[in-house]
Amino acid sequence: MIRLITVLKDIKPQELDQILAIWLQSNIEVHNFIPKKHWINNYEYVKGELPKAKIYAYHKDSQIVAFLGLTKRYITGTFVQNVWQNKGLGTNLLNRVKNENTELNLSVYAKNKTAVDFYKKNDFSISSQNTDTDVQELEYQMSWNKK
Repeated sequence: MIRLITVLKDIKPQELDQILAIWLQSNIEVHNFIPKKHWINNYEYVKGELPKAKIYAYHKDSQIVAFLGLTKRYITGTFVQNVWQNKGLGTNLLNRVKNENTELNLSVYAKNKTAVDFYKKNDFSISSQNTDTDVQELEYQMSWNKK
């Protein structure tokens, strides 16, 4: 059974490992236009940064199956394990964060059409664009404001 969304405080090593596994697998799968090596090379950096974010998570038993990271009003990412996708977990995580904030922003690669469409469906709009110089890919900055 899936438990309600929890906010992880003082992330334990086991939780961090679970989150990083979801992060790495998801990024490699959905960003097939970026070399796998890029994500592997950034693993240690993300491992150091994730504990600084506010992490909202869904658990199945003792396993994290979906999470959203938030730093101030910036969504660092919304990630859901493959088997749990299209079941509303990402939307529920996003709605929880929207209920607690008046404005949010994030970055998403233009070629990640699924993510762009997901955020647009959830009332985010493209506010600007630039090129991520690390991978030479067009990136959208998207924002949401409470109405």
